[in-house]
Amino acid sequence: MARVADRLRPLNPADEAEPAEQSGPDERSTPPQGRRGRRTITFGTVVGSVGSVAGSAARQVRQIATAPIRAAAARPETTRRRLFVTAVVGVVLAGALTVFWWWSGRVDDQRATAVAETTRSVEELLSFDYRDADIDGRLALVAPEFRDRYASSVRDTVTPAANAQSSVVRTRVADTAVVAESRGEVTLLLFLDRTETSAAAPQPVLSGGRVQVSATESDGHWLVREITTI
Repeated sequence: MARVADRLRPLNPADEAEPAEQSGPDERSTPPQGRRGRRTITFGTVVGSVGSVAGSAARQVRQIATAPIRAAAARPETTRRRLFVTAVVGVVLAGALTVFWWWSGRVDDQRATAVAETTRSVEELLSFDYRDADIDGRLALVAPEFRDRYASSVRDTVTPAANAQSSVVRTRVADTAVVAESRGEVTLLLFLDRTETSAAAPQPVLSGGRVQVSATESDGHWLVREITTI
């Protein structure tokens, strides 16, 4: 009966409370520790990610902010190079223009001189006076290759006809045109006005004509090389 009584004896309330007190705190404290650990890890990861993003953004901001400074630092060398190239190009262009103007002026001067001297020579070569048969002065106006032909024509044809009719012919160049020109050579088209008097016709007779004249430069003078009636 004692054993049965022992078995049926109620438990000590203190004994029942103590396990509850021991197990209670363990069950309540364990989950909060776990939750606090997970929150710490998550916060650190977020902080690290935010720091990485912030650092990358800061580098980009620095690059953008310092771009004008880097460009300004590189600009002087580029500017000097451009100025040098511009100066060289300017000098070359100035030289080319100077040569062009010089050559153009030389060509213009050559043309003007050739036209003026050839015009005077033709006026004298195509004028005749039966009282003056000397042609030595005229031959100085003619190129060597044309000299013999001109002298032969005057001596054999012009002089006898002028003497027979007592003719005096005055030739004047009314207008000129440049047909062709090159260095030291020119071909001109001359428009002539001629006045002729003779024993049979003492009153001046006016006539016109055209001739093509080739001239060449020799020792600074323009000499007639060919005269062709057109």
